[in-house]
Amino acid sequence: MQPAITNAQNSVRDTENLSAIVLCPKAEVIAARDAARSKTGYANEAMVYAFDRILRTETPRLVYWLDSSNLTVEEMVDRILTNFQFTLRYERLRGFFHSSIVS
Repeated sequence: MQPAITNAQNSVRDTENLSAIVLCPKAEVIAARDAARSKTGYANEAMVYAFDRILRTETPRLVYWLDSSNLTVEEMVDRILTNFQFTLRYERLRGFFHSSIVS
């Protein structure tokens, strides 16, 4: 694994209450959005698909991944907040049960 990714993983593990989100729309959606912009982020459509492949196959899934292909901004925010609230409840329960077992 590349050093930058390893360092990021270690930082995430060492920090409590840190949340990260990967917005990962489908490659074809990214390509269409990029083509519609005057300033593009990719040299060509093949680069979109190459980046998408690398993102999905080489990036560890340590955080919340959200396919935002067909979501409005409001829907993305709702999903993120729902996931965050679920995660907080899970962490609290996990901490409660861990302290009950250890005590």
